[in-house]
Amino acid sequence: MDDVPLDIRETDHAEDRTAAPREEDGLNTPSVLIPWLRAQAVNVTRHAAALRPFRREEFGTGDVAPSEGHIRAVNRLLGSLRRSLLNLAAHVTNAAETASRDPTSAKLQSTVSRKEHAHRMVEAIERVWDF
Repeated sequence: MDDVPLDIRETDHAEDRTAAPREEDGLNTPSVLIPWLRAQAVNVTRHAAALRPFRREEFGTGDVAPSEGHIRAVNRLLGSLRRSLLNLAAHVTNAAETASRDPTSAKLQSTVSRKEHAHRMVEAIERVWDF
């Protein structure tokens, strides 16, 4: 995941876990805000990256095992859902980057809203995976 643009490891404040404010660009921003914003984008991206296709050998060879056609169909569905989730992850990343530069209430709310939307999609995809 080293290619993820927002990574909590890249911040100068990753070790600072206090809520003490810091002065940056004239803003009084809590020191935990930037790492928290970065983590929102990273988490969604990690969920998308973890989605992988099913392999035939995961199901055995008995009469109840799915056919190759079933596995291909499910993998196409999961691939489509993964692409949609990666698209949402990009929106979360962009919102988090914007809020990091200018942490207004509206921009922070936009980040949280986009992250919540992506999280609901993750839950829906997990229900497909569990089926």
